[in-house]
Amino acid sequence: MVRYCPVAEANPPLRVVFAVGSKLGDAHIRNRIKRRLREALFTVMKASTNLSTGFDIAIIPKKDVAVVDYALIVNDLEFVLRKLRR
Repeated sequence: MVRYCPVAEANPPLRVVFAVGSKLGDAHIRNRIKRRLREALFTVMKASTNLSTGFDIAIIPKKDVAVVDYALIVNDLEFVLRKLRR
């Protein structure tokens, strides 16, 4: 699940938070989820030339993120960030 909110500041950066709750597993599983999401976001940001700024984004993952294919995570993040540009 992704929640986003536009920011009313002048020339604001894109800010992202990963909200990984304790219901998703032990600390090592939650850390793995955050590492995978962070790396997928870096991959999307490197590939995108016209990334939208001025948003606060909260990414709230489900438990499947720990085992799902990495390419699927990247595709989902690309889709969400593309929607923000509209």
